Amino acid sequence: MRRYIFAILALSFIAIFSKATDIMRFRRYTIADGMPQNSVTTITQDRKVYIWIGSRSGLCRFDGLTFKQFSETSDGQNIGWVHKIRIADDGETLILKIHGDKYYYFYPSSRTLKPVNGKIDLGVQEPPHTILDFDEKGMIVRKSPDSETYRIPVSSSIPYVAARCENFIDAQGNIWASFDNALYEVCFSSAPYSFHSYIGDYERHYFDSEVRCLKRLNDGKLIVATKNRLVICYSEKGEFLGYLTPDGKISERYTQFIESVYSIQQMPDSTLCLAMRVAGVALIKNLFKSNADISLIKTPHIASDCIYSTFLNGNNKYIWLGTWGKGVSVIDAGNPLRRIKSPLPGNLHVRDITSSSDT
Repeated sequence: MRRYIFAILALSFIAIFSKATDIMRFRRYTIADGMPQNSVTTITQDRKVYIWIGSRSGLCRFDGLTFKQFSETSDGQNIGWVHKIRIADDGETLILKIHGDKYYYFYPSSRTLKPVNGKIDLGVQEPPHTILDFDEKGMIVRKSPDSETYRIPVSSSIPYVAARCENFIDAQGNIWASFDNALYEVCFSSAPYSFHSYIGDYERHYFDSEVRCLKRLNDGKLIVATKNRLVICYSEKGEFLGYLTPDGKISERYTQFIESVYSIQQMPDSTLCLAMRVAGVALIKNLFKSNADISLIKTPHIASDCIYSTFLNGNNKYIWLGTWGKGVSVIDAGNPLRRIKSPLPGNLHVRDITSSSDT
């Protein structure tokens, strides 16, 4: 979502020993997104959950993805400055205060205005200051009066001006506010990620190194490899299964693998291909079974023992290995000890690439 001003980035793979909390997210909308004007005067929501937005340049409707402008009636009349919007009892017809103190019914389906006889008290529509407030530093929002306080700062390029419009809380609990020369949609929801500081419930070993790669296997299990030579296995539900040992077994005891793993591929027969630093490629058959078996591929069968990237091509016949300092090698997935240097089927030819000029 490129319109988010900020994003909270985190590694998410399994819910282990995590605590879910509500976090704030917001989106910022301007004329670049289809609004008639950046400055908003009034906001409301109809029974179809459309958000209706009034401005000095007319009216528009937001469906969650796009803005549709209703600045003119069907006969070409300019709606103009919309001071207030309310929804009539039918849940769809809009009651507008426009052109000063004039009141109209607006029918979106026909884009027609009908004058209202007399003056209507549309009341004041504004979230309480304990939920939404402003100061010289920006906008202050809370999910509830006693919850955590969040602040959205005002742009340094725009002088602070107190909000002079009606703000709104919709039926889903999202806050809509005119702020910083834009319309803001603010919501609170559970964090989409869990941060895990240790590996599992059993041994309580901590992640004390970078995570190099992750691989979700065909049966749902997850493999996580770290810089400090750990290869950690989890079930589909996120249960800690154990560490991958140098002999291709699974152990609940803290065990380091042969070397740091940078890439993992699963071949059609479920064999795992683990590309390592300074140790070549490890092939593991029947992982998680009693007859698990591991074999190593090193030079001269591959160009270099430092493998940092792998690719299993579309027909699952060849594994491409990106090495450190020795270019690219290709091996046969069905016969990994066969290093491909002859032409492949079709017009594709493979050879070791050792310099940018070769590329």
